[in-house]
Formats: sequence, structure tokens, C-alpha cells
Amino acid sequence: MNAERIKRALQAKKALGGILGRPTGVSCMDDQKADIIEYIEKGFNIMEVAVFIGCSCQTLSKWLVRNKNDPDIQRALIKALIIESKRVGLEMPPCRYM
Repeated sequence: MNAERIKRALQAKKALGGILGRPTGVSCMDDQKADIIEYIEKGFNIMEVAVFIGCSCQTLSKWLVRNKNDPDIQRALIKALIIESKRVGLEMPPCRYM
């Protein structure tokens, strides 16, 4: 029964010329690309950027992977990696337990 309903819905969508819903390949995040790049370059992690732009972490991650060949996004991610590599990590105290 569900298969029939799905089939009818797809036929109706084709009859309307695919004008229902979001166009294929277009993301709302494409409009926020400049903001995403700015946040990443400032050193915010993916979870924080997702909160700022109002989406889930998984959605942002998928969008970044889908747009990984974009030179602007590549440059932002490289800058973020450089910033992250300069941060001091957790250090062991000198000879505290010896």
C-alpha cells in the first residue's frame, strides 16, 4: 500500500515538472558559504559553526565534503589546520610523580 502511494506521489511530482521542493543540487548552505568560511578561518570547530548557521553538525560536514574541491573552502580548512597545529596541547607536568 505504501509503495503505491509513493509511486503516485512520484508520478504527480513528474507531472508538475519537478517544481515541488528544493531544486536538485541546491543547498540553503550555499547562500551562507562566506559566513561558514569566515567562522572556520577564525578557528571555530564544525559543531560551533553548525550552531552559528543553524544546521546540524552532520549536515555541515556533508556539505563540506560535497564542496571539498572548492578552493575557498580548501583555503579555509587549511588555515584552520594551521591555527590548530599552533595551539599548545595537554602537557604533562614535569616529573610530578617521580
